[in-house]
Amino acid sequence: MKKVFIITGFAIILFGLDFFLTMYYLQNYSHLVGEGNPLALGEYGYISLILNVVYLLLIFMFSFYLQRYQTFVVKANNMKQYIKKIYTSHNTQFIFSISCFVFIVGSFSSRIMVITDWVVFGLYKTTFYETLYANIRMNLPFQRYDIIVGILVGLLAIPLWFFIEYRKSKKTQLIEK
Repeated sequence: MKKVFIITGFAIILFGLDFFLTMYYLQNYSHLVGEGNPLALGEYGYISLILNVVYLLLIFMFSFYLQRYQTFVVKANNMKQYIKKIYTSHNTQFIFSISCFVFIVGSFSSRIMVITDWVVFGLYKTTFYETLYANIRMNLPFQRYDIIVGILVGLLAIPLWFFIEYRKSKKTQLIEK
């Protein structure tokens, strides 16, 4: 249960940093900040807060599920064979667990990128839109790094989960012998 609270606590810390940095720059530098999130502006701010509470609950539930998840032990000589046996076994618990893991890792990296974005803005404030960082950002979808980073890290988390589970399976098999 300790890991669940650590993961949820980390999510709360990231949310808090993101929230306070967003509010600070919107309040003090609204003429410079090009915040593209309509939920952070005006009367829709409460919707953003509700969505973040739902997000934190999902993180808590997914991390709780992962804490209780039992590794799918398969006799396999290598990771490729392990993956093949998992997919032919129709193990829905494994698929749900990998989805939870990808969601947590991808969303954490995305939130860290948002915080990094605000920090970079804070370092350059008036010249932010002249930096290479901002010029690259202008060519990204929705002009945001966090979307790309979240998706890429989420995709990288998939083979990582398979590797972690394969190693646990091998370790369990060795202990059983």
